[in-house]
Amino acid sequence: GHDIVDGNMRLTLLKSTCDPNPEADKEEHFFTYSLYAHDGTFKEAKTTNNAYNLNTKLFTKVCNSQEGSLDNTLSIAKVDKDNIMIEVIKKAEDSDHLIVRLYEFNNKRTDVSLEFMKDICEAYECDLLEQNEDTLLNIEGNKIKFTIKPFEIKSFKVKLV
Repeated sequence: GHDIVDGNMRLTLLKSTCDPNPEADKEEHFFTYSLYAHDGTFKEAKTTNNAYNLNTKLFTKVCNSQEGSLDNTLSIAKVDKDNIMIEVIKKAEDSDHLIVRLYEFNNKRTDVSLEFMKDICEAYECDLLEQNEDTLLNIEGNKIKFTIKPFEIKSFKVKLV
């Protein structure tokens, strides 16, 4: 939690109790926090994107050189709108499809284009259990176009060429 009292900003990093367990939370704790001064609204300042970058670790893997070439800006998947966050890209549990889960975070109905690094063979919207909805999605080469509602979570099951 946080508050401002008499011009002082206060931040509560850990709140615990002694009852019923007087030994609760007496371990070492680690915190990361950041102050982000900005002009305009939190939406205009892209505060959600900056918070996500602060709280999400970047994972890397060192590999031997591979045949072929890649563009410097290659991405497995990307969206064309700033208020959409791709949260998950993973292999489907029961097939060779990719699961892409994303959400809208600025309370705004949005027409979105989800673009992949390769052309798409087939794509379905699916639920959180990766069960397909009835119809195939409208595919344009390597893109899926759809509308997302304010704060909605969407999941897609996609097979690339």
